[in-house]
Amino acid sequence: MKQLITILVLDDEDITREIVVRTLKNARYRVIQAKGGQEAIKLAKEHIGPIRLLVTDIVMWKENGRQVADAITPSRPTMKVLYMSAFVGHANDVLDKNASFIAKPFTPQALLEAVESVLAM
Repeated sequence: MKQLITILVLDDEDITREIVVRTLKNARYRVIQAKGGQEAIKLAKEHIGPIRLLVTDIVMWKENGRQVADAITPSRPTMKVLYMSAFVGHANDVLDKNASFIAKPFTPQALLEAVESVLAM
């Protein structure tokens, strides 16, 4: 029943976001996408129904993925978060050790395995 699972994807890099969105759609997830933090927050507020997972880049131009997740989760307490970044050291500085994380670059298969793992938690 993956088509019933909605995932919000946030990345300010168009190429990365498109790859993540395409990979998730090909795996039959319902996907909402945003290229900036404020857009992601707005989409999360407007979306009717559950958003099971936020897949977000950590390092972006305006806000970081942790700030966006912290802004969305009070209104969506059951939403899980998967962080992604090419800057692993920065990720360690921004995230707590229990946060779910995938390092860029990753394969579509690695992304799907990470998503399944976080959703199963």
